[in-house]
Amino acid sequence: MNWKFKIMVFLSGIFSNLIRFFFLLLLSAIFMIIGIVGENACKDVGVMIFIVYLMAAVLEWVRTYNIAFSQDGVDDVFNMFKEYNINTENGNTEQGLFLDGISFELNTKTRDTAFFIFQEDNGLEYSFDCCFDRRSFKGENITPSICINPIGTSAKNIEDLVGEHFEVKTVDEAQEREDSLYVYEHEPLENYRLRLLEVKNDRIHIMCIGTAIIDGYAQPYKTAPFELDCWLPIITCKEDWEKFEV
Repeated sequence: MNWKFKIMVFLSGIFSNLIRFFFLLLLSAIFMIIGIVGENACKDVGVMIFIVYLMAAVLEWVRTYNIAFSQDGVDDVFNMFKEYNINTENGNTEQGLFLDGISFELNTKTRDTAFFIFQEDNGLEYSFDCCFDRRSFKGENITPSICINPIGTSAKNIEDLVGEHFEVKTVDEAQEREDSLYVYEHEPLENYRLRLLEVKNDRIHIMCIGTAIIDGYAQPYKTAPFELDCWLPIITCKEDWEKFEV
């Protein structure tokens, strides 16, 4: 996780805390105003509520700092993104790729978007491809896509994949695995953390956060933080495509 992404997580946490404790701040202000008008007891109550607000805000600030700037906070980071994810009962989401502040909607009308599962001797192995709709990015129209190559697990069935997670820490590791993001051309991911969240209606909910190389020709190469939040069709054999009408 690079510094740009850490700062983004930290600032988003601070913003959510301001909203969370706004009621306490508002209540404190109301009592203080009443106290200034003439009810000294109300002023004291307002001060006490404000102190509680400050203590809660400081504690949450410390927690947010630890989440953003420590490796151990990865699970809390995933939960932070999941908390604001909009789910519907049929398994669909407001889903797609969020790349350097620009959102790209998942293209679900192509076989280039799928979660592939293979049966191996030691357990299930999975990989996935995601293709996204065309949109302007830094002055150019692009159609991004992500490719994550096979990842081995000890899972014996599809439901056992829920909760599985995987991490690539360096660009060399991603290059060796050939995990890539296509922006202007295919480039290896610099790092990422992947989590499989839920299986429902023959689809799997995946979430991935990390850093992507968006311009490999620049010196040094240019990167951007990305978030991936998608429900993908599960494909175990050729016949599975018939379930999804693509």
